[in-house]
Amino acid sequence: VEEAHRRNARISIHSRGAGSTKAAAEAGVDWIMHADLATEGDLYAVAEAGVRIMLTTTFLFEALEVGKELGRSNEELDVIRRNADNAVTVLETARSLGVKVMCGTDTGNSPVMPYGVLHAHEAEIMVKFGRYTPMEAITAYTKDNAYAVGLEGELGVIEPGKLADILILNADPLEDISHTQDIDLVIKGGKIVDRSALDLPVNRR
Repeated sequence: VEEAHRRNARISIHSRGAGSTKAAAEAGVDWIMHADLATEGDLYAVAEAGVRIMLTTTFLFEALEVGKELGRSNEELDVIRRNADNAVTVLETARSLGVKVMCGTDTGNSPVMPYGVLHAHEAEIMVKFGRYTPMEAITAYTKDNAYAVGLEGELGVIEPGKLADILILNADPLEDISHTQDIDLVIKGGKIVDRSALDLPVNRR
């Protein structure tokens, strides 16, 4: 961590459970991937260090939804269900402690998570299960996530001179966060993307 920061590079770590999450926070990593099995004590250390987390709860909830048809055993699904329950507790605790949560999905790591299908579901989980407001979830998805790619202040804001990467939705996500999955237009660098030329996956839900 010290060497990465000396070279002005950000550093993340893959950590799900106790011990490693606390150690990563105390070492000063910039954000922790997952932390979904962290304890309250671990999250206190994360909060004290000002470290961010990226839970990727979408994978857990999707595995519960379609895991059976993809060959997951009842025993595996029981473990996933316990992990999902703990991830929700982590979301709630992180919010109460002021830990900044960024949105990730673990897309591509298994047949449960195909590319380009479920990116917008993480915000829905944050609102429906983690007690975040729709605006808090949207901010996590946009302005806060810009930090992970070193573009804070450029992405996630709509101001003159910024990158102008914008989604236009068909309905108000502040009324129902699931509307983040109902996209009308994609604007990249200020120009409308012709999605008809893309091989777009169909949302499973």
